[in-house]
Formats: sequence, C-alpha cells, structure tokens
Amino acid sequence: MCAAVSSAAYLVVNAAMEILSITPLALEVGEGEMLFEISQQDEPACRILLAGLKLHLLGLEEQYPEAIQVWYVPDG
Repeated sequence: MCAAVSSAAYLVVNAAMEILSITPLALEVGEGEMLFEISQQDEPACRILLAGLKLHLLGLEEQYPEAIQVWYVPDG
C-alpha cells in the first residue's frame, strides 16, 4: 500500500515540476510524509493533477480502509 501512495504522490510532483514547469515553494519528503507547496498562481495549473491524486487516494481508501485514511488539512 505504501508503495502505491508514494508512487502516486511522486507522479504528481514530478509531472508538476517537469511537465508544467512548476517551481515549488517547498518540497520536503520524509518517512511517510510529503510536502509539496506551490504558489497561488501555480494552483490552477496543478488543479487537475491534484484532483487525480485525490481520486486515486480515495479509491485506495475504499479498497483498503484498514491501511489508508484520506483526510484534509484546512487552508491557513
């Protein structure tokens, strides 16, 4: 499960940076965590990628509820 989540997250970050030429404000990867912070002006370009990531993670949560829980951090 961890590999599926990691792979999906890396796909989004790499696509944003290499295909959309987004330079993140912050990019941190740790044990079980990834922070990818973008500017407000880059948000529209990343919206589809992030929506795809959300859809993928929700599908994994549905298949493996004991292994993954999707939750959201409020803005601010």
